[in-house]
Amino acid sequence: MEEDLVLYCHCALADVVPDETKQAALEALVAGGVEFEAVADLCGLAARKDELLARIAASGRVTIAACHSRAVEWLFAYAGSPLPAQGVTFVNLRTQSPEEVSQALRSGRAPAAEGCACAAVATQRRKLESHGPREWVPWYPVIDYDRCVGCGQCLSFCIFGVFAESPDGAVEVEHPENCKTNCPACARVCPQVAIIFPKHPTGPINGSDEPGEEPVAVDLAGIVAGDVLEILRRREAGAKRRFSGELDRQQAEAERAQCSCSAGILEKLGVSPEVLAAAAEDAQLPPPHAAKPQRPCCRRDDDACCT
Repeated sequence: MEEDLVLYCHCALADVVPDETKQAALEALVAGGVEFEAVADLCGLAARKDELLARIAASGRVTIAACHSRAVEWLFAYAGSPLPAQGVTFVNLRTQSPEEVSQALRSGRAPAAEGCACAAVATQRRKLESHGPREWVPWYPVIDYDRCVGCGQCLSFCIFGVFAESPDGAVEVEHPENCKTNCPACARVCPQVAIIFPKHPTGPINGSDEPGEEPVAVDLAGIVAGDVLEILRRREAGAKRRFSGELDRQQAEAERAQCSCSAGILEKLGVSPEVLAAAAEDAQLPPPHAAKPQRPCCRRDDDACCT
Protein backbone atom coordinates (compact mmCIF):
# COMPACT_ATOMS: atom_id res chain seq x y z
CA MET A 1 0.00 0.00 0.00
CA GLU A 2 1.43 3.35 -1.02
CA GLU A 3 2.06 5.71 1.87
CA ASP A 4 1.05 9.36 1.98
CA LEU A 5 3.58 12.10 1.61
CA VAL A 6 3.62 14.15 4.81
CA LEU A 7 4.01 17.91 5.01
CA TYR A 8 4.97 19.10 8.49
CA CYS A 9 4.86 22.79 9.46
CA HIS A 10 7.00 23.66 12.46
CA CYS A 11 5.39 27.10 12.80
CA ALA A 12 8.75 28.45 13.91
CA LEU A 13 7.71 32.11 13.70
CA ALA A 14 4.70 31.98 16.03
CA ASP A 15 4.13 30.51 19.46
CA VAL A 16 0.85 28.72 18.74
CA VAL A 17 1.85 25.03 18.70
CA PRO A 18 2.93 23.44 22.01
CA ASP A 19 6.57 22.43 22.04
CA GLU A 20 5.75 18.90 23.16
CA THR A 21 3.44 18.50 20.15
CA LYS A 22 6.21 19.55 17.77
CA GLN A 23 8.56 17.09 19.44
CA ALA A 24 6.06 14.23 19.19
CA ALA A 25 5.40 14.96 15.52
CA LEU A 26 9.07 15.00 14.57
CA GLU A 27 9.81 11.85 16.58
CA ALA A 28 6.98 10.04 14.80
CA LEU A 29 8.21 11.18 11.39
CA VAL A 30 11.93 10.64 11.89
CA ALA A 31 11.80 7.40 13.85
CA GLY A 32 9.03 5.93 11.73
CA GLY A 33 10.88 6.26 8.46
CA VAL A 34 8.10 8.42 7.00
CA GLU A 35 8.66 10.34 3.77
CA PHE A 36 8.06 13.93 4.79
CA GLU A 37 8.75 17.54 3.96
CA ALA A 38 9.40 19.71 7.01
CA VAL A 39 8.99 23.47 6.59
CA ALA A 40 9.71 26.21 9.08
CA ASP A 41 6.58 28.22 8.33
CA LEU A 42 3.77 27.32 5.93
CA CYS A 43 2.46 30.91 5.90
CA GLY A 44 5.83 32.12 4.64
CA LEU A 45 5.82 29.56 1.82
CA ALA A 46 2.31 30.55 0.80
CA ALA A 47 3.22 34.26 0.78
CA ARG A 48 6.11 33.47 -1.57
CA LYS A 49 3.92 31.09 -3.61
CA ASP A 50 6.65 28.49 -3.17
CA GLU A 51 6.69 25.72 -5.77
CA LEU A 52 6.83 23.09 -2.99
CA LEU A 53 3.14 23.75 -2.30
CA ALA A 54 2.26 23.04 -5.93
CA ARG A 55 4.16 19.74 -5.72
CA ILE A 56 2.39 18.82 -2.48
CA ALA A 57 -1.02 19.65 -3.94
CA ALA A 58 -0.32 17.52 -7.01
CA SER A 59 1.04 14.54 -5.08
CA GLY A 60 -2.30 12.72 -4.97
CA ARG A 61 -2.24 11.62 -1.34
CA VAL A 62 -0.84 13.84 1.37
CA THR A 63 -1.05 14.23 5.13
CA ILE A 64 -0.58 17.80 6.32
CA ALA A 65 0.47 18.33 9.92
CA ALA A 66 -0.03 22.02 10.57
CA CYS A 67 -2.81 24.19 11.99
CA HIS A 68 -6.57 24.31 11.37
CA SER A 69 -7.61 22.65 8.11
CA ARG A 70 -9.56 25.67 6.85
CA ALA A 71 -6.51 27.88 7.30
CA VAL A 72 -4.28 25.34 5.53
CA GLU A 73 -6.69 24.96 2.60
CA TRP A 74 -6.84 28.70 1.96
CA LEU A 75 -3.10 29.16 2.39
CA PHE A 76 -2.62 26.66 -0.44
CA ALA A 77 -5.29 28.40 -2.49
CA TYR A 78 -3.63 31.78 -1.91
CA ALA A 79 -0.35 30.29 -3.16
CA GLY A 80 -2.10 29.29 -6.38
CA SER A 81 -1.90 25.59 -5.48
CA PRO A 82 -5.35 24.55 -4.25
CA LEU A 83 -5.55 21.21 -2.50
CA PRO A 84 -7.63 18.46 -4.13
CA ALA A 85 -11.04 17.62 -2.69
CA GLN A 86 -9.96 14.01 -2.04
CA GLY A 87 -6.80 12.40 -0.70
CA VAL A 88 -5.80 15.01 1.89
CA THR A 89 -5.59 14.18 5.59
CA PHE A 90 -5.16 16.96 8.14
CA VAL A 91 -3.40 16.63 11.49
CA ASN A 92 -4.08 19.66 13.67
CA LEU A 93 -0.99 20.46 15.73
CA ARG A 94 -2.85 23.22 17.55
CA THR A 95 -5.68 21.13 18.97
CA GLN A 96 -4.63 17.48 18.96
CA SER A 97 -2.59 16.09 21.85
CA PRO A 98 1.01 14.93 21.33
CA GLU A 99 -0.20 11.33 21.61
CA GLU A 100 -2.91 11.89 18.99
CA VAL A 101 -0.45 13.56 16.65
CA SER A 102 2.08 10.78 17.04
CA GLN A 103 -0.54 8.12 16.40
CA ALA A 104 -1.93 9.93 13.36
CA LEU A 105 1.50 10.28 11.76
CA ARG A 106 2.44 6.64 12.44
CA SER A 107 -0.93 5.12 11.45
CA GLY A 108 -0.66 2.64 8.58
CA ARG A 109 3.08 3.12 8.29
CA ALA A 110 6.09 0.97 9.03
CA PRO A 111 6.96 0.48 12.72
CA ALA A 112 9.45 2.82 14.28
CA ALA A 113 13.09 2.14 13.59
CA GLU A 114 15.12 0.41 16.29
CA GLY A 115 17.10 2.64 18.59
CA CYS A 116 16.83 6.26 19.56
CA ALA A 117 16.26 8.93 16.93
CA CYS A 118 16.91 11.76 19.37
CA ALA A 119 19.96 13.05 17.50
CA ALA A 120 18.12 13.14 14.16
CA VAL A 121 15.12 14.89 15.72
CA ALA A 122 17.37 17.47 17.41
CA THR A 123 19.15 18.13 14.11
CA GLN A 124 15.83 18.57 12.32
CA ARG A 125 14.60 21.01 14.99
CA ARG A 126 17.77 23.10 14.80
CA LYS A 127 17.41 23.30 11.04
CA LEU A 128 13.76 24.37 11.21
CA GLU A 129 14.23 26.88 14.01
CA SER A 130 17.18 28.61 12.35
CA HIS A 131 15.65 28.64 8.89
CA GLY A 132 14.55 31.72 7.01
CA PRO A 133 14.75 35.48 7.55
CA ARG A 134 13.41 36.98 10.77
CA GLU A 135 12.88 40.54 9.55
CA TRP A 136 9.31 39.73 8.47
CA VAL A 137 6.94 37.47 10.39
CA PRO A 138 4.44 36.10 7.85
CA TRP A 139 1.38 37.55 9.56
CA TYR A 140 -1.23 38.35 6.93
CA PRO A 141 -4.81 37.45 6.03
CA VAL A 142 -6.06 34.83 3.62
CA ILE A 143 -9.60 34.86 2.29
CA ASP A 144 -12.04 31.96 2.52
CA TYR A 145 -13.82 32.35 -0.81
CA ASP A 146 -16.44 29.79 0.19
CA ARG A 147 -17.66 32.46 2.62
CA CYS A 148 -16.63 35.72 0.98
CA VAL A 149 -19.48 37.56 -0.78
CA GLY A 150 -17.31 40.33 -2.21
CA CYS A 151 -18.73 43.12 -0.07
CA GLY A 152 -15.36 44.92 -0.07
CA GLN A 153 -15.56 45.88 3.59
CA CYS A 154 -12.01 44.68 4.25
CA LEU A 155 -10.71 46.59 1.22
CA SER A 156 -12.36 49.79 2.43
CA PHE A 157 -11.25 49.33 6.03
CA CYS A 158 -7.56 48.43 5.70
CA ILE A 159 -5.30 51.49 5.51
CA PHE A 160 -2.11 49.54 4.84
CA GLY A 161 -2.82 48.50 1.25
CA VAL A 162 -2.99 44.77 1.98
CA PHE A 163 -6.10 44.21 -0.13
CA ALA A 164 -6.85 45.04 -3.75
CA GLU A 165 -9.56 44.41 -6.30
CA SER A 166 -8.75 41.81 -8.94
CA PRO A 167 -9.59 42.36 -12.64
CA ASP A 168 -12.75 40.27 -12.21
CA GLY A 169 -13.92 42.37 -9.26
CA ALA A 170 -12.99 40.03 -6.42
CA VAL A 171 -11.19 41.23 -3.31
CA GLU A 172 -7.76 39.65 -2.93
CA VAL A 173 -4.70 39.89 -0.68
CA GLU A 174 -2.19 41.64 -2.92
CA HIS A 175 0.48 42.86 -0.47
CA PRO A 176 0.73 40.49 2.51
CA GLU A 177 3.97 42.13 3.61
CA ASN A 178 2.07 45.37 4.31
CA CYS A 179 0.01 43.78 7.08
CA LYS A 180 0.96 44.78 10.62
CA THR A 181 1.91 41.87 12.86
CA ASN A 182 -0.82 40.90 15.36
CA CYS A 183 -3.43 43.20 13.83
CA PRO A 184 -6.62 41.20 13.03
CA ALA A 185 -8.91 44.22 12.57
CA CYS A 186 -10.06 43.41 9.03
CA ALA A 187 -11.15 39.96 10.17
CA ARG A 188 -13.15 41.56 12.99
CA VAL A 189 -15.16 43.68 10.58
CA CYS A 190 -15.79 40.93 8.00
CA PRO A 191 -19.54 40.16 8.20
CA GLN A 192 -19.05 36.68 6.71
CA VAL A 193 -16.11 35.63 8.95
CA ALA A 194 -14.26 34.96 5.70
CA ILE A 195 -10.85 36.37 6.67
CA ILE A 196 -8.34 34.03 8.30
CA PHE A 197 -5.15 34.87 10.17
CA PRO A 198 -3.57 31.42 10.66
CA LYS A 199 -1.28 32.66 13.44
CA HIS A 200 -4.05 34.31 15.48
CA PRO A 201 -4.40 32.76 18.96
CA THR A 202 -8.19 32.29 18.90
CA GLY A 203 -11.00 31.28 16.58
CA PRO A 204 -12.75 31.78 14.35
CA ILE A 205 -10.11 34.25 13.10
CA ASN A 206 -7.43 31.53 13.03
CA GLY A 207 -9.55 29.32 10.78
CA SER A 208 -11.04 27.06 13.44
CA ASP A 209 -14.72 26.21 13.47
CA GLU A 210 -15.12 24.89 16.97
CA PRO A 211 -18.57 25.13 18.60
CA GLY A 212 -19.16 28.30 20.57
CA GLU A 213 -16.64 30.40 18.68
CA GLU A 214 -18.44 33.45 17.33
CA PRO A 215 -17.11 36.60 15.66
CA VAL A 216 -17.07 39.85 17.60
CA ALA A 217 -19.94 42.05 16.44
CA VAL A 218 -18.57 45.41 15.27
CA ASP A 219 -20.52 48.44 14.09
CA LEU A 220 -18.43 49.46 11.08
CA ALA A 221 -20.58 52.53 10.43
CA GLY A 222 -19.68 53.81 13.88
CA ILE A 223 -16.02 53.12 13.29
CA VAL A 224 -15.90 54.93 9.97
CA ALA A 225 -17.75 57.89 11.48
CA GLY A 226 -15.35 58.55 14.31
CA ASP A 227 -12.55 56.05 14.54
CA VAL A 228 -8.87 56.89 14.49
CA LEU A 229 -8.33 54.72 11.43
CA GLU A 230 -10.64 56.94 9.38
CA ILE A 231 -8.70 59.95 10.65
CA LEU A 232 -5.47 58.30 9.55
CA ARG A 233 -6.97 57.60 6.15
CA ARG A 234 -7.81 61.28 5.67
CA ARG A 235 -4.43 62.40 6.95
CA GLU A 236 -2.59 59.93 4.73
CA ALA A 237 -4.34 61.44 1.72
CA GLY A 238 -3.52 64.94 2.94
CA ALA A 239 0.11 64.03 3.55
CA LYS A 240 0.61 63.59 -0.18
CA ARG A 241 0.51 67.36 -0.45
CA ARG A 242 3.71 69.06 0.65
CA PHE A 243 1.85 71.72 2.61
CA SER A 244 -1.57 71.27 4.15
CA GLY A 245 -3.29 74.47 5.25
CA GLU A 246 -6.50 72.77 6.40
CA LEU A 247 -4.93 70.96 9.33
CA ASP A 248 -5.09 73.73 11.90
CA ARG A 249 -4.76 73.45 15.63
CA GLN A 250 -8.50 73.04 16.24
CA GLN A 251 -8.73 70.14 13.81
CA ALA A 252 -5.71 68.45 15.35
CA GLU A 253 -7.26 68.76 18.81
CA ALA A 254 -10.52 67.29 17.53
CA GLU A 255 -8.64 64.39 15.99
CA ARG A 256 -6.83 63.66 19.23
CA ALA A 257 -10.16 63.65 21.06
CA GLN A 258 -11.58 61.17 18.55
CA CYS A 259 -8.51 58.97 18.97
CA SER A 260 -9.13 58.86 22.73
CA CYS A 261 -12.83 58.10 22.36
CA SER A 262 -12.19 55.25 19.94
CA ALA A 263 -9.93 53.27 22.28
CA GLY A 264 -12.71 50.85 23.22
CA ILE A 265 -13.57 50.14 19.59
CA LEU A 266 -9.94 49.61 18.68
CA GLU A 267 -9.48 47.23 21.59
CA LYS A 268 -12.52 45.28 20.42
CA LEU A 269 -11.00 45.05 16.96
CA GLY A 270 -7.75 43.74 18.42
CA VAL A 271 -5.66 46.68 17.21
CA SER A 272 -2.59 46.90 19.44
CA PRO A 273 -0.84 50.15 20.47
CA GLU A 274 2.11 49.06 18.32
CA VAL A 275 -0.10 48.82 15.25
CA LEU A 276 -1.60 52.23 16.00
CA ALA A 277 1.87 53.71 16.32
CA ALA A 278 2.85 52.20 12.97
CA ALA A 279 -0.32 53.55 11.39
CA ALA A 280 0.34 56.99 12.83
CA GLU A 281 3.89 56.96 11.47
CA ASP A 282 2.69 55.87 8.04
CA ALA A 283 0.12 58.65 7.97
CA GLN A 284 2.38 61.28 9.57
CA LEU A 285 -0.02 61.69 12.48
CA PRO A 286 1.24 61.76 16.09
CA PRO A 287 -0.06 58.71 17.99
CA PRO A 288 -2.89 59.31 20.49
CA HIS A 289 -1.73 61.14 23.63
CA ALA A 290 1.58 62.10 22.00
CA ALA A 291 3.00 65.50 22.90
CA LYS A 292 1.76 68.22 20.60
CA PRO A 293 4.64 69.52 18.46
CA GLN A 294 5.34 73.23 18.41
CA ARG A 295 4.38 75.01 15.21
CA PRO A 296 6.20 77.90 13.61
CA CYS A 297 4.36 81.22 13.51
CA CYS A 298 2.07 81.43 10.53
CA ARG A 299 1.92 85.24 10.58
CA ARG A 300 4.58 87.49 12.02
CA ASP A 301 2.08 90.16 13.03
CA ASP A 302 -0.09 87.81 15.12
CA ASP A 303 1.53 86.07 18.07
CA ALA A 304 -1.74 84.32 18.89
CA CYS A 305 -1.20 81.82 16.09
CA CYS A 306 1.92 80.49 17.85
CA THR A 307 0.13 79.54 21.08
